[in-house]
Amino acid sequence: MMDKKMPNSFEAEQYILANTLISSNEVAAIVSTLEPEDFYHDPHRKIMASIKYLFNNKQDVNYTNLIEELKRRKEFEAVGGQEYILELVDVLPQVVEWENYAIVIKQKAVARELYNTLGNLSKVVLDNNLSFEDVLVKTEDDIKRILNKRKTAQFSKIDSITDNVIDVIEKNSKKEGQLIGIDTGFQELNKKTFGFKPGEFIVIAARPGVGKSALALNMTSTACEDKKSVAFISLEMGTTQLVMRLLSSNSGIGLSKVISGKLDEKELSALYLTRLKIDNYDLYLDDSTVTDISEIMAQCRELKRNKKLDMVVVDYLQLIGKRNANTNASRTELVGGISRSLKILAMELDIPVIALSQLNRESIKREVPNLADLRESGSIEQDADIVLFLHKASKDSDNLESKARSHRVELIIAKNRQGEVGNLNLTFQEPIVKFIETTKKYN
Repeated sequence: MMDKKMPNSFEAEQYILANTLISSNEVAAIVSTLEPEDFYHDPHRKIMASIKYLFNNKQDVNYTNLIEELKRRKEFEAVGGQEYILELVDVLPQVVEWENYAIVIKQKAVARELYNTLGNLSKVVLDNNLSFEDVLVKTEDDIKRILNKRKTAQFSKIDSITDNVIDVIEKNSKKEGQLIGIDTGFQELNKKTFGFKPGEFIVIAARPGVGKSALALNMTSTACEDKKSVAFISLEMGTTQLVMRLLSSNSGIGLSKVISGKLDEKELSALYLTRLKIDNYDLYLDDSTVTDISEIMAQCRELKRNKKLDMVVVDYLQLIGKRNANTNASRTELVGGISRSLKILAMELDIPVIALSQLNRESIKREVPNLADLRESGSIEQDADIVLFLHKASKDSDNLESKARSHRVELIIAKNRQGEVGNLNLTFQEPIVKFIETTKKYN
């Protein structure tokens, strides 16, 4: 027996069900807005489930078909029989704004779920088998799921959207010589992408050792120098290693010298000046053992709430796990879910999210990587707005092996949802883990 004190509206539920039986024009909108589980009263939940079944199976939603479907389910008497179905038809007022009733039903359903969730969370807090971090992550995940359920119809009339689009275009037109998105540090890449824009999911992929982490750190430095706030989540390197790389690439002092500490006075002075520079970066580094996508999303939301956050970098995608993942799920399905979560995070926080990615073994058979080489998931290609491949040139005709060893690298824009694709020519100055742009084409 249901608790009468639980939030619900018997009247709103009746009006919505009556509307589906009388106004066939509204059925599609109602069925797409409300689920049977949103209804509190069991007969109403059963009736809504039957209505949804009729609609999904392209049958007319009317009095006769509803009764037949309820009988087929052996629920006709349980909902009150013919007498109650007739009563539903009679309760509809002459003028009904069904959307208002739908909002009431949705709000009551969310309130009930919140009540139940808070009760369950109180038990979780007392569970000694869970860590404090696990409790916090579960709390945030559950609350986030409930907040998402507040949403009803997702459609927007086009005139309301075009107003916003025109506003964006007008603002962008005033940015003469300025990028729409975040500066990547590479002029040609900026031209093709307009910078990394809010809501974009960017994937940088390469074979091991080509320099994808270095490229991500170079882009991070550029963003920070432009007064942007960046979160860099490293699942591969510790914060000490990351800072040493930042010191090397920004000072021009070889990474091996920075690590060993074998510096002359001039280099030591340059290092101190660089330290002062990067200390002013609004940069947040995380090398904790957090490898769960839910925890990563929770950290980023927290940072966005408490501070300004303009960009997130994750190094790298295949090292991320997923809490409570289906044990029967394949690695491809798991990586696909993580990829989708990162795209959702970018859209939710309205910032660019960059994820580094490995290439699969099949890529070795090809000289130049392509989208099919993204390791373990075609979902990465689908979710990403921009896919960049780093490809080391196979021939080095200029013999760049010297005291300052450098590599010729192509930056391939394999996918660009809002712009052009193409190739950029870079040189990777490996001793100082820094990429520079070059106009020279490589064969």
